[in-house]
Parts: sequence; structure tokens; C-alpha cells
Amino acid sequence: MLAITQEAGNYLTQLLVETEAPEDKCIRIASKGDQLAMQFAKQEPGDTPYSHEGRVVLVVDEKLARDLDGRRITVEENEGAAQLVLR
Repeated sequence: MLAITQEAGNYLTQLLVETEAPEDKCIRIASKGDQLAMQFAKQEPGDTPYSHEGRVVLVVDEKLARDLDGRRITVEENEGAAQLVLR
């Protein structure tokens, strides 16, 4: 299963709060060709949800969740800015 670190959970929660996303919205990781992209979305049937502090902050569709099994999302600093990184 894909894992998210505490720092990644904090980052995603902060992003949702700062953008004033409604409680039923979260971040979706989706495949776009040979890359991954993030977008605001609602959880859909078959999604794998990831919660942080009682809120679903991230969803991944079932196929992509299988492809990302054993990986983790964390946060790293890059030129003074935090960014999500898939390891």
C-alpha cells in the first residue's frame, strides 16, 4: 500500500485549508501519460483514501494504488520551498 508520511499529511491538510476546499474535496493523484498529477477532487467509489487528522486528504484510484504499492509520499525542501515527493 502507498504510505504518506506525517509531513505529507500536514502538507496536504494545509493545502486544503489554504485553498478553502470544502470538506468533501481532497487531492487526487492520477496518471497523466507517463507522469503523475495532482488535482482537487471528490472521493469516488473504488478509490483508496488516505486520511490525516480525521479528514480524507488524498485519494488514488484502485489501479494506480496497486501500481504505487510499497512507495511513500513525503515532503522535501527544494530551493526553500516544500514539495511532495514520491519515493
